[in-house]
Amino acid sequence: MRLKAHDLDFSYEEDKKVLKDIHITAEEGEIVALVGPNGSGKTTLLRCLADFHTPEKGEVKIDGMDIKEYTLNEKARKLGYVPQIENISFPSTVFDTVLMGRKPYVSWKPSDQDRRIVSDLLEKLELSRFAMREVNELSGGQRQKVFIARALAQKPMILLLDEPTSNLDLKHQLEVLDIIQQQKKKGISSIIAIHDLNLAIRYSDRIVMLKEGEVYASGGMEVVSAENIEDVYDVEVHIGEHQGWMIVTPDKPL
Repeated sequence: MRLKAHDLDFSYEEDKKVLKDIHITAEEGEIVALVGPNGSGKTTLLRCLADFHTPEKGEVKIDGMDIKEYTLNEKARKLGYVPQIENISFPSTVFDTVLMGRKPYVSWKPSDQDRRIVSDLLEKLELSRFAMREVNELSGGQRQKVFIARALAQKPMILLLDEPTSNLDLKHQLEVLDIIQQQKKKGISSIIAIHDLNLAIRYSDRIVMLKEGEVYASGGMEVVSAENIEDVYDVEVHIGEHQGWMIVTPDKPL
């Protein structure tokens, strides 16, 4: 077991629960997709799993140990978090931004090994030619790859990604999800909040469907049924197949 959260409740305001009795797990090398409409609690759940929010009830465990028992550096070596939107408020090159991911391992200053790890990541993610460019000069897709590279530089066991494909064109969506899928070979688990059901079906091993802060359904592709989607999203859809892949399309013409 890599990550297990159970009985999670969370509220931003008193008597207004955002998460209710949440149970979620991610096994080694497993990609778990969090799906659901806006306001269903996906981002809040990820922030609770990353220990940015403290649940009112329940606990989050990594390899059987409560996340609160890890030091900050230990936690950073376990979890890599990529937010939905991030702006660099100060000038920072791509290389230096990714190098920040080595902070949990640096006692005084980055070593040659730290720099080699960053260089290897930039090459694998096809970012080497942007190494000395400022992050804020890049396109949305390129920036997203930089932030994923920074998280991977932490050498985490688990990736938590909040809408990593939002505002990206189709090519960059596929590139980003391919990068995440490649981490399975290294045993890295990923929990991804994602809106596109067809991409969730294609790239995830398991789907957790949220509705109004609760787990409505959890499991394999059987979760993505027309009945479930209609109840959760209030949209009628048709479930079909194309080249062996399940496809979700609106039932009514657009």
